[in-house]
Amino acid sequence: MEIEAGTTIIKSEEPIDVSEFANEVAKIDATKVDKKTYNKLLMGGGKVFKIIFIVCFALGLVTLFDGGVLVFTIPSLIFGYFGFKNLFIKKEAKDNFVKSKLIEQICDEWIQSGKVLREDANLIRIKYDSLFRKNAVDIYKEHISSLVNSRKKEINRIEKARWTVVLRNKFSYNMTEGKVSVNNNVYFFSDIKGASIVKTESQRVETKEKSVSKKKGSVGGAIAGGLVMGGTGALVGGVALGKTKTTTTGTSDIIPTCVHLGVMIDINNFQHEIILSNELIDQTSNKYLSLLKESENIMQSIQRISATPVPDSYLLPEQEESVLEIDAKIADAQRELELIQAELSV
Repeated sequence: MEIEAGTTIIKSEEPIDVSEFANEVAKIDATKVDKKTYNKLLMGGGKVFKIIFIVCFALGLVTLFDGGVLVFTIPSLIFGYFGFKNLFIKKEAKDNFVKSKLIEQICDEWIQSGKVLREDANLIRIKYDSLFRKNAVDIYKEHISSLVNSRKKEINRIEKARWTVVLRNKFSYNMTEGKVSVNNNVYFFSDIKGASIVKTESQRVETKEKSVSKKKGSVGGAIAGGLVMGGTGALVGGVALGKTKTTTTGTSDIIPTCVHLGVMIDINNFQHEIILSNELIDQTSNKYLSLLKESENIMQSIQRISATPVPDSYLLPEQEESVLEIDAKIADAQRELELIQAELSV
């Protein structure tokens, strides 16, 4: 649920109790308002409105006496009309107007504080605000439209909640209705005649090579080194001028692979395969082990649902209690709308 708070949206998980708001609105009595506030609400613009009127009217008179046009007189008369017209209406009409303004102020305060939704506030206001009731038809139509959308969302939620997803878009089942979805096609549990894991295995050879280099001593180098540096020189010269021999050894490992993995399901003697993989994967890899686990989960689910009888009857989503409660609210709102339309047509 979302509550409007000025320009901020506050999310509330719990439904709001509007009874306190309704009680406060019901207590409003225009006859108990002090005279100053009463007249201010009645005039609509208060001091600012009166100042604008007086200034425009004065300037209008000045220009009129000087032979000018009614540049300021006409605007002043317009301001005066809207500012003072309520002073000349009947007492009951005045009270209704002031009460409407007071209710409007309370509604705005509660909506901005997040204590009540605008939609709920308007429905309460219709009951206690005779002037606002003229907008009741549009408000109730909007309310009914909102309820209809809530009903659709609730039905979708119920439908979605009934399905247990084992592998998204490929395999899921509905215990409430005795249905199974295979590759987005829906069947009954009783249509399943058997299932098995199918896979095509292969192997690849992985060769690892290891090279070892060894340098042999040179006789000529040893003699030359010995003449220059003695025994140590003979050793160094023999190794430095010797030949290097590199020996390479290799080992080969055979690694099992899988080029295809799936689950074949017999549905009324027709084969339907859920393909999990169609690429070369090492059977020692985490990806393969994860896919294999998924295929086993599908098999376990099939064993479970194939042994479960299809229910003889079950409640449709629109027959669930939560949806029926919304239906009742829609019916009440439609009846109230008809009453208001009849009242306004008189």
